[in-house]
Amino acid sequence: TGWYVRQTPEYELFTMEFRRHAQSLVKAAKDKNIDAATGAYMQMTVSCVSCHKYMRGAKPVSFKP
Repeated sequence: TGWYVRQTPEYELFTMEFRRHAQSLVKAAKDKNIDAATGAYMQMTVSCVSCHKYMRGAKPVSFKP
């Protein structure tokens, strides 16, 4: 929750996707399955890049004093 920046449905989906891939990576590591760990790591990285693209394209947050 430390990086929960925007409260939009799209951002929530990116967050859930990242967490799901991170959990898969942890499971693969515990199972000592390097192929599954590699796939999970790649998917986790893709979810990061997708979210960063979304954030750059989203309207900036405005702060009112």
